[in-house]
Amino acid sequence: IPLIDTIPENRIHSVIIQTNERYNYLFRDKILKVFYIQNSVSFDSKPLKQKKLSNTLIFNGTASSPFGVFYFLDFLNAYSNQFTGVIKGAVLSDTRKEINSKYDSLIKKGKLIMDDAYIESKYLTNYVSAYEIGICFYDIESLTKNRFNYLSAPSVTMFTYFSLGVPFVGSYFPVLLFI
Repeated sequence: IPLIDTIPENRIHSVIIQTNERYNYLFRDKILKVFYIQNSVSFDSKPLKQKKLSNTLIFNGTASSPFGVFYFLDFLNAYSNQFTGVIKGAVLSDTRKEINSKYDSLIKKGKLIMDDAYIESKYLTNYVSAYEIGICFYDIESLTKNRFNYLSAPSVTMFTYFSLGVPFVGSYFPVLLFI
């Protein structure tokens, strides 16, 4: 449901939103004062003194099929002689079972580490900055609910990598051309 259908128009003074596509979807042809701001992370301006973990990839975020964790694991499985992978974030129980079953050899060899311990967002940037390459995939076809949301506003994970200068491999999003 477009947002404009749920809120009286006279109650909206301005809109903060990520892209023009999202604005048009949510507010249709209404002309409102708009501020475009991308998803972002908290950032501490102190220099990071983190040693890079050589040949170590990080999948930061919820580990589930719609968020492309199996793309990451298939890559890691094919190149485990070159890379180690870390999943940092929540691992859904069904996903964990499938990972433990299908990628058991990676876990046993220490080539896959699942770290689902909670970390406060203010410490996350320092944690992520230690990794050589970040991963941010989506399986767009399996995203059945809120698909528009994923296509029109790239994830905070992507912006975490941007803010830290951590190179990453991710899904193609036409909306990134806006940035």
